[in-house]
Amino acid sequence: VASSDAATMFRLSVALLCGSAAAEIGPHMLNLTDLAEHAPEVLMAEIKASPLRAVVREVAIRADVSGSATTLPTVTAHGMGDSCFEQGFSSITLAIGKRTGTYARCIPTGSNIITDTIDGFLKNMDASVDVFAAKIKADPKLSGGFNAIGFSQGNSLIRGYIQKYNDPPVNSFISVHGTVQGVAAFPSCFQQEKPLGLICKVLAEVLGDFAYSPISQNVLFQADYFRAASQVDSKAYLAHSQIARWNNEDPSTASALYKSNFAKTRKFAMVRALNDSMVYPNEGEHWGALEEGKGYMAKPLAMRDTKFYQQDLFGLKTADEAGKIFFETTTGDHLEFSDDELFGWVQKYFIDVAPQAEDATAISVEIKRHLRGVPDATNATAAGAGCACIDQPGWDHDFFKGLQNCGLQAGGAQPVAGRCMTSLQHVSQACGTCLGDIIQCGRDHCLPDCCFGSCSSRDTCRSCNKRNCNEKFVTCAGVTPPWDTQ
Repeated sequence: VASSDAATMFRLSVALLCGSAAAEIGPHMLNLTDLAEHAPEVLMAEIKASPLRAVVREVAIRADVSGSATTLPTVTAHGMGDSCFEQGFSSITLAIGKRTGTYARCIPTGSNIITDTIDGFLKNMDASVDVFAAKIKADPKLSGGFNAIGFSQGNSLIRGYIQKYNDPPVNSFISVHGTVQGVAAFPSCFQQEKPLGLICKVLAEVLGDFAYSPISQNVLFQADYFRAASQVDSKAYLAHSQIARWNNEDPSTASALYKSNFAKTRKFAMVRALNDSMVYPNEGEHWGALEEGKGYMAKPLAMRDTKFYQQDLFGLKTADEAGKIFFETTTGDHLEFSDDELFGWVQKYFIDVAPQAEDATAISVEIKRHLRGVPDATNATAAGAGCACIDQPGWDHDFFKGLQNCGLQAGGAQPVAGRCMTSLQHVSQACGTCLGDIIQCGRDHCLPDCCFGSCSSRDTCRSCNKRNCNEKFVTCAGVTPPWDTQ
């Protein structure tokens, strides 16, 4: 097996260091890179024994094909400690290709199962994205664009590709339990009554005071998306962190290209594991993050409450307001999902929505608005631009039951009601906000008619909501509630 280029470069750079600089490199990190260079099979065994190994199980390859001639090919990206060459991940790529009836390929950064697995630790995030992009560019079957699905750390690769390259473009991106917004800890490393293995020792060693040193950032992939709550406002973080650059957190180095490339992707389907023990905070799987300036007392924030969204640092707010952000959840731990869930996401985001040019999309939206008698976009409210729920399948599923459940959970108030509807109906944040507005409007105008939230399907409740809230919702969402049909 060929030695790791990343390990070789690391050891050369260490050889040039002296004094306190060399102290940044601990003995476990040196041991890791030595094994990668001279005994990769031994390092592979260490990785397989690590609780941080994010490996997918084998999935069934079904015979049914749901794709059409317009369905794009698919690129897949694996997680930490996994490989394109592992049986489980190979089955996922094959199964998605079978389901869509199109070309599907996992893009490895290494040339075989050992180097590809080791690269998931010792090839830094930017370098990995560059290799990923070069292989995509060289594949003629992907030249017209593609859909992408990542698992765990593989989503950092896809996010990086979208922001740094996106040529050929990613049409729809499904992130399954992804590290797209980084992590603030690696809780899975610490298991009761078990000593730390080499991989966890390296992380504990590197992700301390020297997490944002040039050496750590240039070698260890996991250091590159590590966002310590106590250090995100430090000079070292802003100067050296790769995810800080991707987030455009430092105005002096912010890249307009990252933002314009992000806008080229039409759909971002973010899948969050509600009981994830590996990605912390798991709100990051939905573009959330920890509070800033609170250190170890920081609490998780939802996407729309983060500075990345509110300042639109890399285009997240723009994408959400365009109806491009979708949220899904699974109930279990990291990378625990059923075959039905996987194929359901592929169906919903890769197959059911055919790719369109931006001008064709705009024409389609305007035609649908006209047929529904919705005011022109120029007269629509800014909140939903008049079309937030157009082309959002499921927005009216069990409509009144959803309004009642989210109304009770949120006390009838925005923005909590909108977030609840976004998750419950599996729609964009923009559409969810329009739905939440109905809930708040009903609270303000129709509480007695709706039995204070307990009889939302009663005729008197529907009539009151239709009379007081219908016009605002249609202007926001571009669709008409099923007042008389459900």
